[in-house]
Amino acid sequence: MQKQKRGFWLFIFSLIPGAGEMYMGFKKQGISIMFLFWGIFAIGACTGMDWLVFLIPIIWFYSFFNVHNLKSLSEEEFLLHRRFLCPSYG
Repeated sequence: MQKQKRGFWLFIFSLIPGAGEMYMGFKKQGISIMFLFWGIFAIGACTGMDWLVFLIPIIWFYSFFNVHNLKSLSEEEFLLHRRFLCPSYG
């Protein structure tokens, strides 16, 4: 079992909402964040609801700092968090 990821690629993936979570193994959480980010972007662009744009940076900052929070967890906390979000996980 490999501990949570660290380093250069984690930072690069954390810049894309949802990609950092998926890189660390939290696929459902990453896909949800990515879908939310791009969904709000698409809805705002296609329907003319420009006021939705204020949600984009909020989601981006949440995703970025969530990834770095997961990175800073100890091995036990990381596994506990992973088991809580993914009950089928070891």
